[in-house]
Amino acid sequence: MKKTISTLFLILLFLCISLMNSYASNIIIEKSGENNVKIESVNGVFYLKTDIQLTGYSVNCSGDKLILWGHSKILNESNPQDSLIILFDLAKQIKIKEQGFSKGVFDVNFIKKNNTAYIDSDPGFIINVITGNTFIIPQGFDPSEDDNFEHCEKDKSWTYDKYRNNQ
Repeated sequence: MKKTISTLFLILLFLCISLMNSYASNIIIEKSGENNVKIESVNGVFYLKTDIQLTGYSVNCSGDKLILWGHSKILNESNPQDSLIILFDLAKQIKIKEQGFSKGVFDVNFIKKNNTAYIDSDPGFIINVITGNTFIIPQGFDPSEDDNFEHCEKDKSWTYDKYRNNQ
């Protein structure tokens, strides 16, 4: 009986992982105009409309989180921000967080083995990709150390940087 339950559990676990990987591997993202992205998946086509002029975006290795960054199209006179980021859940197709930064955002890198990403700004920030909470990089974290970040084969559509590629 225990062996049957264990075997069933392993089969279900394998199927869940396979479905997640299948979903993620079938996502194609492309910039649509100056401030939107088109997301194609097994669920169809979805347009993520934003109020930022996109400078870049990046998807994590598991293919379930997208972070976009750029400059606000609409200046808030009472609280001007230089840059904005949007954290988006690709699987649920919901915006988790939109946040302004007083200095430019230059890049975003997902940190391996935990649900966070490094936001390259001045100073640098860490964002929790589950909750959207941000905090200044902790002492001891070295953003120049490449081993801190995820490495995987990504679809070329999963990254965009206006100043480096895909112009």
